[in-house]
Amino acid sequence: MRKLKWVPTPTFLYRNYLYEKIAKSINFGKEFIDVGSGNGYFLKKLVEAGYYGEAIDISKKAVRVAKSFLKKNKSIKVKVADVFKYRKEREVDIVFSFETLEHIEDDLGAMKSMHRLIRKGGVFILSVPAHQSLWSKMDEIKGHYRRYERKELVDKIRNAGFRISYVWTYGFPFLSLIRKFSGGGRLIKTFGRWEKLPRLKSKSNDVRGWESSIQEEYSPFLASILTNPLLWFIPFKIMDLFVNTDLGFGYIVVARKQ
Repeated sequence: MRKLKWVPTPTFLYRNYLYEKIAKSINFGKEFIDVGSGNGYFLKKLVEAGYYGEAIDISKKAVRVAKSFLKKNKSIKVKVADVFKYRKEREVDIVFSFETLEHIEDDLGAMKSMHRLIRKGGVFILSVPAHQSLWSKMDEIKGHYRRYERKELVDKIRNAGFRISYVWTYGFPFLSLIRKFSGGGRLIKTFGRWEKLPRLKSKSNDVRGWESSIQEEYSPFLASILTNPLLWFIPFKIMDLFVNTDLGFGYIVVARKQ
């Protein structure tokens, strides 16, 4: 298996832009746990913002990629762990869980496990794909169990013991247009080989979920174009105007432990 040459998608970049905006606005504490840390891209941003803590993922391959991103940074420990079994000596200020709950069959149980990790008044920040009506081949490739409707998501977060601070939706209008082209998974590569869609049935949802965070969705030669901040500055600012609507294809939620 050749080394993964991972290129962030426009959707990934915009989500992380919003994550950073939220993380910089939280003035509660800096110790965190990132559940489902994936390739570790956001962990680098947390280090730069002065955060410290632990990141866990059930995928050994994702943990290896995340560690390579961090380059042995001592303020964050990355480990293989299952959130249902994970234990920590003390509660932390913040739990992040981005694009993870849709991969877990018992998502409410997972949120309750995360609730136990946060100290009273602490913050829970998560993101998930929105609207079951938007289900596509990409959801199958990624190993999703579901996409969420706003009421369902809010109810589950509250049932897990959290109080909702706010809900954003992201992606409208520009990323929604891009999604119409890429939603079929025609650009996906997994671990350096083209994913053959007919073979998806041979993989469980869990296995596809473990692979999803380190899939290649664009060719590496596009990296210099796709990651150019000047290209996305204006589209990002325009999409910011729609985060309080329900027009996007993903949700970001900030909640607190009561």
